[in-house]
Amino acid sequence: MTVQDDQSKAIEAAEAALEAGDLAKVKELMVPFFNAEMLPRGAWVVARAMTLEGQSDQGVALYKHAYAHDPALPFVDIRLGDVVLRVRDVSGSQSIITFTEELYHDIYGLQHMDLGAGDVFIDVGANVGFVSMYVAKRYPAAKIIAFEPAPETFQVLQKNLAENGIENVTALNKAVNADGRPLELLIMPGDSGASNAFANDAVVERFKRDMGGTVVTVEATTLDQVFDAYGIAHCAVLKLDCEGAEYEILRQTNVLERIDRVVMELHINPSTIEGNTIEGVKQAFVQEIRDRVAQPPEITISSIVGVQQE
Repeated sequence: MTVQDDQSKAIEAAEAALEAGDLAKVKELMVPFFNAEMLPRGAWVVARAMTLEGQSDQGVALYKHAYAHDPALPFVDIRLGDVVLRVRDVSGSQSIITFTEELYHDIYGLQHMDLGAGDVFIDVGANVGFVSMYVAKRYPAAKIIAFEPAPETFQVLQKNLAENGIENVTALNKAVNADGRPLELLIMPGDSGASNAFANDAVVERFKRDMGGTVVTVEATTLDQVFDAYGIAHCAVLKLDCEGAEYEILRQTNVLERIDRVVMELHINPSTIEGNTIEGVKQAFVQEIRDRVAQPPEITISSIVGVQQE
């Protein structure tokens, strides 16, 4: 029997121990292979155990190694305080690592929010549900409405909600934009977080030709329509990660004064800033939105992403 065979048997036993909650046994079984070439599934099992023990940095490092060598691994286990989640991604996507890191780094300040009974959290660009599920578990009396337009990603979102026993999230297979027009959504294989409806034709055609991208037509709604449809008098938090739609959403909605806080990813094309700085563009946009209404929401730019338009 080879070392690889020995490791495969140890991995099988370690997975059983992990499902039984015996984290110490997992490490005992896998320690002999730490200095060898650990198989991706072995690194994945140890990553899950470390994560569940609260060793998030070590866990994420091992997840990265595992998924880099085997993108078909089925899920990640996450623990943040009392919140434990099992999250799946679209098959073959490695976005799961990026979103895991963002959750652990708490880029949206989710761990410091104080959501009570009936408070509304709107998640635009929910992907497979990292943010919505964490908020739902941490604040079980809150009401979460999650939007994800990519069809396959939405199916995984629904599966994640069911597998984690989450019932206070309303998931909708729609985009959100300024006027509710349907969108042509570019879907990128290997990256569930890269779906985009705002790339120009040249970029779309290149991604289709060189990277196997596909385009689907998706339904959309507006923030104002969401407030009307769900009888939302007041929204505690609006989270936006919508690949450029954040500009038109915030510039044209009429419900800004009914939102306490906006946390968002801002997408900027560096070639269009015309002598300004990225920080300057960010500040100008935030100020523009604040100036729209007398009582604006608190606006936090959690991250800035450069977008390619050539």
